[in-house]
Amino acid sequence: MPRISRSQYALLGILSFGPKSGYEIRKLIESSIGFFWQESYGQIYPMLERLRSEKAVDVKEVEQKGRPDKKIYSLTEEGEAKLKSWLAADAQKQPLRDELLLKVFFGGLTDPGNLIRILQNENFECREKLKIFQNIKKELDVCSHENVKFSIFTLNYGIEYMKMQSKWCEKTIQEIQKEEK
Repeated sequence: MPRISRSQYALLGILSFGPKSGYEIRKLIESSIGFFWQESYGQIYPMLERLRSEKAVDVKEVEQKGRPDKKIYSLTEEGEAKLKSWLAADAQKQPLRDELLLKVFFGGLTDPGNLIRILQNENFECREKLKIFQNIKKELDVCSHENVKFSIFTLNYGIEYMKMQSKWCEKTIQEIQKEEK
């Protein structure tokens, strides 16, 4: 049996919320797991076809007036079993590849002002993303869906990570500026 990729499990998870078109899958990814797991249209459709060939998803064509038929994908029992089996297994760690950390590591080879600018930009992005996450949390806090708490768990991780990253940027900037004087 062919091995399913973690990206395909992400699609199975999205389809566990109900049948969706490829476009709807992409939009739901963007507004939910897209903050920590990205998939492009170029990846989604071939993965859906592979999952269909492996009988993990079904596809139904829906006629549309004046447009091509829309394909609606849904999770099969086999797909749900594969998803649950994957969810029960330990998570595989990905090697960290962070360009910001790489630049800071080699920061002694560049102008301190340049490194400070890079860190200020990163800090700004962290604070902006933190605002987004906090607004999403306000919306989810009033949601009554039974599984919303799991979305909040990942959102809390994002909130804490952005706070930590912002604080680290500020502290690093201060240390570089102290060395400058």
